[in-house]
Amino acid sequence: MAMSILLCSLLLVACSVSASPTSDDRQAHVQQQYARQGQPCAQLSSSILNGVVPAQLALACLRTVPLQQEANLGQLDGLRVFLQYQSDLYYLNSSQPTRLYPDVDLLAGLNSLEQRLGEDYYSNEYDFQADIARLFASAYDGHLVYVPDIVSSFSFARFNNGRSYPLMSVSSNGIALPEVFAREDLPALGQARGQAYEPSPIIEINGQNAEDFLNNHAALTGALHDPDANYNNLFRNELTRQFRPFLAGSFEEFSLLQGPAEETVLTFQNGSEQRLQLLAAPRPQLDVAGLRDGSEFFSRCCNGSVTPMLSDPSMLPSPGNTKRSVDLSLLGEDPTLRHLRSEEVSARVRWDAHLPSMLQTRQASGQSSTFPEPAIRLEDGSLAGYFPESVPNLAVLALSSFLPNGSPDVATLEFQSAVREFLDNAVRLQKSRLVIDLRGNGGGYGFLAHDLFRQLFPREDPFDGSNYRANSLLDFTGQSISDLYAAATPSDFAGPEDAPIFFSGAFPFNYRQLLNANNETFSSWSDFFGPVMNSQVEDNFTAVARPDLNDPFQTGFPIFPLGQPSIPEPAFSPENIVMLHDGGCASACVLFSEFMKTDAPSSVRSIVVGGRRQEGPMQYAGGVKGGQLGNMAQLGFSTLFAVESGTLAQQLQFATQFGDPLITSALAALDRATLIPGGGPTALQAGVNLRNTIREGDESDTPLQYMCMMPRVADSSILLQCMVPRRFCGREPIQQHGVMGPASLDRLDIPHRWPLQITRALSCLRMRQAALASGSVEMRTTQVRASLGSHRPMNKSSRLIAMLLRG
Repeated sequence: MAMSILLCSLLLVACSVSASPTSDDRQAHVQQQYARQGQPCAQLSSSILNGVVPAQLALACLRTVPLQQEANLGQLDGLRVFLQYQSDLYYLNSSQPTRLYPDVDLLAGLNSLEQRLGEDYYSNEYDFQADIARLFASAYDGHLVYVPDIVSSFSFARFNNGRSYPLMSVSSNGIALPEVFAREDLPALGQARGQAYEPSPIIEINGQNAEDFLNNHAALTGALHDPDANYNNLFRNELTRQFRPFLAGSFEEFSLLQGPAEETVLTFQNGSEQRLQLLAAPRPQLDVAGLRDGSEFFSRCCNGSVTPMLSDPSMLPSPGNTKRSVDLSLLGEDPTLRHLRSEEVSARVRWDAHLPSMLQTRQASGQSSTFPEPAIRLEDGSLAGYFPESVPNLAVLALSSFLPNGSPDVATLEFQSAVREFLDNAVRLQKSRLVIDLRGNGGGYGFLAHDLFRQLFPREDPFDGSNYRANSLLDFTGQSISDLYAAATPSDFAGPEDAPIFFSGAFPFNYRQLLNANNETFSSWSDFFGPVMNSQVEDNFTAVARPDLNDPFQTGFPIFPLGQPSIPEPAFSPENIVMLHDGGCASACVLFSEFMKTDAPSSVRSIVVGGRRQEGPMQYAGGVKGGQLGNMAQLGFSTLFAVESGTLAQQLQFATQFGDPLITSALAALDRATLIPGGGPTALQAGVNLRNTIREGDESDTPLQYMCMMPRVADSSILLQCMVPRRFCGREPIQQHGVMGPASLDRLDIPHRWPLQITRALSCLRMRQAALASGSVEMRTTQVRASLGSHRPMNKSSRLIAMLLRG
């Protein structure tokens, strides 16, 4: 019974992949072989070459680490503490019609794990911690993440002859459903038919239908809430790689091994096979030299480095300590996949760093960009602007991320300045149409989303409403901190950098710095906290709150047009703007897109491309739609701060209501989470979705991720109304079942070089506002891939519908 509960509640999908008797028997046999040959960890230490070892050997070593049964019980208690902050905790198990993956009861899952510990189900530490990671991943919420230290000790990748082996999805003519090819066949795909070598699509992987294998792998390795978006992440995203050059698709590289650790066998339609090695690389800070056994591996891997940071008195500032850097760091949001913000700062193993120098050179030489030189670009590639000469009235703003590299105070201002320069130049060059390319944008600083929207529409006031799960720990912490700052006002400080921690900023603990849904201040902590019962899930929430965009103490920097001598007119009208998505939009990207759809003078349209090999609609934002990532270390820090700075009565209240066991267990959970070196407690790969985003006017206060927009998406008549007249394209560019693509992309007169690889997948569109009175349009375009006639095909990342928005 316990087995079935765990498999269904933790793995959710494709249970047969990880529970296959054949795979289990084969893996057990391999581990027995290593055991007979000696300690696997010692073999790993002596066998590691150029930073990598066979995945089987890494897994065998991990499974010799002794189970820490007593400590694990405390860890589970600590995770229960932090899950009280998860804003949609009960929505996840309430059979919401918009949830595309199975429901998950996180608290029941923790209970099942505790039961298994009592039944001596686990024989080693790795399998237990991997099940914790799977439990959190089963929520498919990019803000809800818990990566145990031992689970992240290795990353895994598929290699062939010393090189990574990416795949791509390509249509034969832009109309047919795409097929999966080896990416190394891309040059040959552009050659005419009948050549000596014609690439063949992959039809099977490990003896399983290729699409079934890829969909299962996407579900098991992805953290986005939409299956199409997770499928897209199997492949490389060329726009995202402008920002993170070594970011691989999840078929190539992944962090949690699912299924057997053996080679991967690709079978092609022409009958040939390709066998890929599955290799493992220890994370850079893990020293495996001289390892003797699993116990020593545990002492090196799982050393609990968070507690000393949180218990250091310097981490708990007194009212006179005006350091704000910790508070500002909380503004960063990246809900992408398994790594919270860490994926934005390259926390994954960089495989090139573990290759011999010769192979590094080969990898680098194989990387090329079809992007032209941008007119404006941030150094890290998070933002780039283009003014293609071949399309005189068009501007393209490519946003890989809302989390530019560098310290928050400098990076946000540089991003803001680059946007302003781009828009000013667009006006000077008389550009009238704008494409905002948001493919693969996993989020970032939430207030940069505000700033970008305000720069586009300076006179509009976007509604950024949200609520929090009204739990007892939030009540205590907020009441204590609100009382601490009862007499403080922004005028008491020289600027945001001089304000004490939690006075304002990303967390809701000082109610005086929040506004209600009507842009009015709350009268008391209880006025904000409530609680408000939501009958949909029978759970308690706070009142809906909004940030004060005119308060730099809250935003961290002045949101445009604050401080400007005058308010400029918009550079583009909303009907002449289109957002280009691939389902990977998450967090701050969703916030910006929501503003563009609901707060612009008229709704801005979206086009979404890619997805699974099927026809039908697809949502533009497959990533987390929650309002804020709440790092568990910062939540723990806020509780310690509230206790230390509280009155004697409040300290006695905490001791009575919660007691020392709460702190002890919370620290146990934090100590076992992966910590990015040099990042401090906020770099911990452990977080919850702290607040729900609430759409303006929604009286039910339903979190945005559970709002259904499918009737608009699936209405093909709306899609048809937004298409350019036939005289511009020559062929009808839309199919009745919602899949979009011209009959022949080759026949279009398209400029050869187009920013963001839009060129050959281009379908002439002219968006007409009158046809979109019912709202934004979201289109699935699985069939728009490439034309394989006389032109080179576009790869998966260029599965686009772009606009030649001619005036």
